[in-house]
Amino acid sequence: MSTLQYYWGLASINTEDRNKAAVSLIKALYQFQEQHQEDNKDNWNEYLEDTSIERLEALCSPDVLYALKRLIRGLTSSRDSSRQGFSVALTELLSMLSFITISDVLTLLEKATEITNGMKAQEEKEMLFGKLFGVASIIQSGIIEHPNTTEEELKKMFEYLLICSNKKSYLKESSFKIIILLFTQIKKINNENILNYIISEILKDGVNTPEELAFTIKAQELYPSYDYSKVIDWKYVNVLHYSNSSKLTTILKESSYTHPHIHFVWNVIFDKLFKNEDEDIISLQDLWLTVVD
Repeated sequence: MSTLQYYWGLASINTEDRNKAAVSLIKALYQFQEQHQEDNKDNWNEYLEDTSIERLEALCSPDVLYALKRLIRGLTSSRDSSRQGFSVALTELLSMLSFITISDVLTLLEKATEITNGMKAQEEKEMLFGKLFGVASIIQSGIIEHPNTTEEELKKMFEYLLICSNKKSYLKESSFKIIILLFTQIKKINNENILNYIISEILKDGVNTPEELAFTIKAQELYPSYDYSKVIDWKYVNVLHYSNSSKLTTILKESSYTHPHIHFVWNVIFDKLFKNEDEDIISLQDLWLTVVD
């Protein structure tokens, strides 16, 4: 049974067709992997202990290894529909492979998204989008919660996203959405060293942009025990405090000047204000009148 036909479906402009192709591909790969593990059960523990870069060649069936490499390469497509389809399939495949590590995926991702000096601007853009979608797939797959995940791996994922954010302005908003997703997942495993590192890196110059504001609101919600006075020099450390309205106005007006669409910081703010009962938080009405009117 060949899986090649499913990769064409992953690139479809139709969402339903992409999802069907992803489901069919993962079902087929599951069967191949089950048979591979059964055929190699006598040596399986030895394969698991291998830490070399060749470990996946032993652990994965040929079709699964091909799928990993092809799906990651597909993240660099110039077509948005292809990136989405390949990303969905990659996320599900990573979820299926209990032995896969973040380092395994990052090694393949680095090779597939390497930026070289001779690249054209469009090619570089595709590589950067590939990095973003690759890290997003790792996060959404849940493999961060594997017990063998290391702090170095988590830090490397964050630094990937930070590089993309700083490299091109058009990637900043997407990068921060994924950074918030990463922060949320790291909070689930309660790795305070990496949480502290991410906060200190993003807010080393304070809260000055819509993206930094969105991150800070989510960080303060998820990780309230952190001493934010070390990185925020506003009148009140809680950035949504009503006394910070002038600072908020300055940043939020920037989001409307520099973005043709509604910036995701507004979604973060609305989500917080609608469910918040803190009387010191600025009201939605006051914020709207100050910023919009």
